[in-house]
Amino acid sequence: MKRVLLYFMLTHLLFGCGQDKGQNVDINGQTPPRQISSDNQDRPPSISKLRWYPHTWKSTWSSGLITYLNDTYLLDINLLPEDLGKLNCHGYASATTEEKKHFWLVFMASISSQESSFNPNTRYFEEPLDEWSQGLFQLSLSDRKPYGGCAALNVSNILKPLPNIRCALDIMEIQIKGSKRANRTQGTLFPRRAFYWSVLTRSQAQVKVIEFFKRHLEELPFC
Repeated sequence: MKRVLLYFMLTHLLFGCGQDKGQNVDINGQTPPRQISSDNQDRPPSISKLRWYPHTWKSTWSSGLITYLNDTYLLDINLLPEDLGKLNCHGYASATTEEKKHFWLVFMASISSQESSFNPNTRYFEEPLDEWSQGLFQLSLSDRKPYGGCAALNVSNILKPLPNIRCALDIMEIQIKGSKRANRTQGTLFPRRAFYWSVLTRSQAQVKVIEFFKRHLEELPFC
């Protein structure tokens, strides 16, 4: 009887042990790669709420902005490493097209957070310019001439988020393209001299834009 029990125990040890582990090994004896769900890979980052203001960035604005990016050259122009360093996003240089779209979504939303606090009805009268700055990105009707993506702006739609966003992307594209004549370096996120949005050039406001962007780094793992 003891021999029978001993034989049974040896058989179990030889052929039974490791069966659970064996479920993770393929027929060639190699461990298959860990399967990572792709459900969230292409989902745009969720833009954070502002701490002191009631308005929030809408998902429809994110979808529109990402779509409009296809009509610009923003995804094709290399950005200055020192500016990416301010955002802790050196990984942008090797990011995929989809990841770059997510970067631009967060960066543009960061600008809007300081320009309008995500209130699309914000209007401010610029006395030196004798015109209104309006909407999410504080644009003016005079932008229609120098910026092609702003041509469709008019009195009735400048406060609407999507036309405002489309125009803002065109302005950003001109900034990123740079200009030798105007001494603007290509790929500049934070202009060294005034260009359009003062929140990118004034030190105190720039810090707030950067802080808001960094709140989203967990959703930008490529950075």
